Amino acid sequence: MIPRLPLALLVTLAIVPFSTAQNFSGSDTFDGTVINPSNWGTELSQNGGAFTANYGSLNFTDSGATWSTHSSAMRSWILNVGSYTADWQVQIDFTLNTTLIAGQSVDWTMVLANSDSVDDYIAVTLSKFGDMAGNPSAKAAVKSNGSDGPFAVQVTTNPTTATMYVGYIASSETLIAAYDSGSGLTNLLSVSVGSSGQAWNMTSGSTFQLSIKATNAPNAGPTSALVEGVFTADNFLASATTPVPEPSTYALLAGLAALGVVAWRRRS
Repeated sequence: MIPRLPLALLVTLAIVPFSTAQNFSGSDTFDGTVINPSNWGTELSQNGGAFTANYGSLNFTDSGATWSTHSSAMRSWILNVGSYTADWQVQIDFTLNTTLIAGQSVDWTMVLANSDSVDDYIAVTLSKFGDMAGNPSAKAAVKSNGSDGPFAVQVTTNPTTATMYVGYIASSETLIAAYDSGSGLTNLLSVSVGSSGQAWNMTSGSTFQLSIKATNAPNAGPTSALVEGVFTADNFLASATTPVPEPSTYALLAGLAALGVVAWRRRS
């Protein structure tokens, strides 16, 4: 299932001043005790979910979700936006160091949305379910004009953490989602958002807006609480890439690894 994004996300994307920002660039290791307001917009939360910057990471905390609704928090990257006419990449480390009860599920999601239409977006997610043994799942999903598009799910090789990527090749109007859970970069999906693909109807002035969202969700009853240090994100990096000719999807992924993984190794 494609991750459902709340109305709060739509509101956030609608109010970001897309036209004033340049192509994706910048980084954040969340080393301070306050989330940088120049990098991240106003926090939108539900049912007590909250972000804090501490321990050198972005923490999602709550007092537990209820039986009827999930808790969540979300922020948009406001320093700049992704160009539709130039290459870029974004990446972030997601960690799920937490014990879940049966019926509880948690996920980190990075969303890249079309500035012209919030009905168009690609989402990459690291999820874990309390009633399923084994490792978490890395997911990628696309929504186009309000309808479900390509979707991919792969079980990660690391039980707690993965680096999630989204890259864009302007020459072919292609978005690529990938992850690395410690065994090398793995492609999840690639999709064209041009007229011959998912048809997001973007123009030379269109941009991509990025948001980070964390969720703690119940199934049939209350969930356990999430405290600082167990449900974290870190090492956010947004940058332009060297253009990679199509159809070398894996060449782009190798470029992502060279630019991101080597320079931004996870903290031990």
